[in-house]
Amino acid sequence: MRRSIPIVAAALGLGLALTACSGDTGSNTPTTTPAPQATTTEAPKLSGELSMWVDEERIKDLKGVAADFEAEYGVKVNLTQKAFGDIKTDFVAQGAQEGGPDVVVGANDWTGELVANGLVAPIQLGAAAAELSDGGKAAFSDDGALYGVPYAVENIALIRNNAIVKETPDTFEALLKQNDELKKEFPIVVQQDPKNGDSYHLYPLMTSFGISFFKQAADGTYVKEVGFGGEQGTKFAEWLAAQGKNGAGWLSGDITGDVATPAFRDGKTPYIITGPWNVVGDKGRFVESGMDVSVLPVPSAGGDVSRPFAGFQGFFVNATSKNALAANAFVSYLATSDVQTKLYKEGGRIPVNTVSAAVVDDPILKGFAAAGVNAVPQPGFKEMDAVWGQMGSTQIQIIDGKAKDPAKTWADMVDTISGLL
Repeated sequence: MRRSIPIVAAALGLGLALTACSGDTGSNTPTTTPAPQATTTEAPKLSGELSMWVDEERIKDLKGVAADFEAEYGVKVNLTQKAFGDIKTDFVAQGAQEGGPDVVVGANDWTGELVANGLVAPIQLGAAAAELSDGGKAAFSDDGALYGVPYAVENIALIRNNAIVKETPDTFEALLKQNDELKKEFPIVVQQDPKNGDSYHLYPLMTSFGISFFKQAADGTYVKEVGFGGEQGTKFAEWLAAQGKNGAGWLSGDITGDVATPAFRDGKTPYIITGPWNVVGDKGRFVESGMDVSVLPVPSAGGDVSRPFAGFQGFFVNATSKNALAANAFVSYLATSDVQTKLYKEGGRIPVNTVSAAVVDDPILKGFAAAGVNAVPQPGFKEMDAVWGQMGSTQIQIIDGKAKDPAKTWADMVDTISGLL
């Protein structure tokens, strides 16, 4: 049976709006209004073909879905494989040219840049939007319009090696002290970069001081106002310095991803903060390597709630697509629970569709979902590349002891990033 996708949503929505406006006039005189004649609105017929850029991991998940869409709607979807790291760059350079794709897979934090450059079209989801999480929709929205259909979400969490320790304290301070008895080389590893830091992996610790990259409106969308200044920002900066090379020493720019992951796998530490990409799903990951691990929320270091970033992946429609109707219908099809459940079973990613998310039964993914209950979307402002750069480089200067006055260095960063917005 053909699913209801919103190629008729606009017409139905208008009808409902008109109905809502035809309320009681306040008159006591009954009036007889001829009932409107029932009319049948034929959905525009889809035709032609669509092209879609997709990365090397998702292409295997989407082949079956694309074939199902063709069988149901008569529109063939041609998938072109690209490296995920190249998709945004190529789309910015070539998306509006002849031969550009109708649909691309991407991350929610691309939204601001793609919208600012006029490369993506607003999407009309109709009823399909009701089953998507509010966080997912906010992550792909700009100025009140939805520009991408979210389908999967991932976040980092605290991963515990159960062969070393079975219980985890509620606070980060107690977690660090746990190693007084375990006497492992590292109480925990959190990957950093010697030059650029890694504020993504530090974010749950940063937010536990009651600060955030940006302030959020009531609907969850971000406003361009920094949220990491003030007294709590200073406390976090001083805490970073105390954990770094001139302090406890477990946090360092020398602990890159290439150091942190083997250290955890080799039992040099009981804990690592990382995402599912290191834990489950393929050869060499912790679970596939035979490790017994638990996925837990990151304990609070500053006393407030620990909030990792939620990274959403989804589908954008090219603003210059020559088959925009079919492209909108296809991404709306990808929002439905049947399709997102199928994508979860194929790719092992947590769905954004709430009906599909309820059927997730993998214990590792359920652990990540629980650890992400308080997660917040990654901001999608077009200035984010500069923001990430300033934040990461400042943090690593403090961690590695190169900032003589961490509080002043942090305050200077607040001024710099405020000036970028």
